[in-house]
Amino acid sequence: MSKIERTGRSNKWKENHIKSDKGRKKPKDFQGRGCHPVEQYSQDGVFIKFFPSIKLVTDELGIKSSNLWAHLSGKTKTAGGYIWKSKK
Repeated sequence: MSKIERTGRSNKWKENHIKSDKGRKKPKDFQGRGCHPVEQYSQDGVFIKFFPSIKLVTDELGIKSSNLWAHLSGKTKTAGGYIWKSKK
C-alpha cells in the first residue's frame, strides 16, 4: 500500500492532511505557541539577558528546563546559578 492510507474518508483528504515537518527549520528566535519568555539576573539582582523562550535558555546555557520551571514556580532559589523572572 502506498503512503495514502485507506480510511472511511476519501484518499484525497488523507493525502492533503498528512504533512511532515521534516527538513523544516525554524529560526533561532522563533516564538511559537507555548513559548515562555524569561529574564536572567545575577544573584546580586543585576539584569543580564532576556530570552524569548525557555528552550533558548537550555540550548544556549545548558540549564535543564525542569530546573528553570522549578525555580519559576518558587521551589528553588536559583537555576544554573542565576535568578530567573517570568515575563508572561
